[in-house]
Amino acid sequence: MKIFFTGASGFIGKELIHKFVNEVEKIFVLVRASSVNKMADLLKQYPDKIELIVGELESENLSVVLKDLERLKEEVTDVIHMAALYDLTAGTYYSYLYNVIGTQNLVELSSQFKNLKNFHYISSYVVNNGEKHTCSEEELSRDIKKEDPYTWSKNRAEWYIRNNCKGSYKVRIYRPGIVIGDSNEKQKIKKDGPYYFIELIKKWRPFINKQPLIRKIPICYSKKGELPFIPINYLVSWLSEMILHPMGDEVIKTYHVFGEPMKTVNFLRICRDNLKITKPFLRVPMKQSMFKRIMKKLDVPGELSNYFVSETKYSRKNLLNDYPLLSKYQNIEIEKSLFGDVK
Repeated sequence: MKIFFTGASGFIGKELIHKFVNEVEKIFVLVRASSVNKMADLLKQYPDKIELIVGELESENLSVVLKDLERLKEEVTDVIHMAALYDLTAGTYYSYLYNVIGTQNLVELSSQFKNLKNFHYISSYVVNNGEKHTCSEEELSRDIKKEDPYTWSKNRAEWYIRNNCKGSYKVRIYRPGIVIGDSNEKQKIKKDGPYYFIELIKKWRPFINKQPLIRKIPICYSKKGELPFIPINYLVSWLSEMILHPMGDEVIKTYHVFGEPMKTVNFLRICRDNLKITKPFLRVPMKQSMFKRIMKKLDVPGELSNYFVSETKYSRKNLLNDYPLLSKYQNIEIEKSLFGDVK
């Protein structure tokens, strides 16, 4: 297996390479010229396995020099497309440029790989965000709004792959849930996803606990909501297994990559317990647009409101049928991943 890998310079990408590097013949890593130094440690560890290909997804043929391009066309058997702009504060232009245009360019280039067997795309569970039913793994929402640029751009990128990956190779699409810290180690809190909310509560904790006039903490959330968390160590392990051993004869197959989702009300409960908040949360009905504006006033991305108000549920039929032996994780491991170093 000779892999062409985008997004390998990111944290998840590096961990994934460590996981399966000894199981493959070669990994060609697409990397920007400005990010070459980020790959120095991996190159030092696996000099015979990893080769850097300097280029940019948003450019035609990824701006790969001709000699490298010709080698890729002859040698690559598998593509892993993980590169994406994941930033809840990014606008529509850059989200579209990196997540959609970049994907289009990679699909076009991959069509020239003569020995390509599998195209693996790391999508996201959010591509169906806002639906009010249980979404199958084959479903792709047609009603995603541009007001949430990340969700919209990932939805459009997946749509493009589904409709334009033509050839003798198979397409496997993986939709990870909300990626959180390693359940085996103390998690360094990062300002991302649910950690925005955790940091916000930590910041206001002294005032909330000491102010007698505050008896409850108002928040907008759905009682029906679920949060599909997945610790990064499980995500890396699962993706490695699925990429190395693709299942099924279908040309295109999609997987929701997470365990049993956590109820939103349970997430709020463990937030109270671990952050030592003495006041209960009070569910306050309000329009999501209002909730977004309030969160932005508190220096939290308004798009975070999607975590709390979404009532979407997700089928994991393909995952459970094709990979029943994937290791399971419990809510206690999610709690450790989220609050490992909280004081």
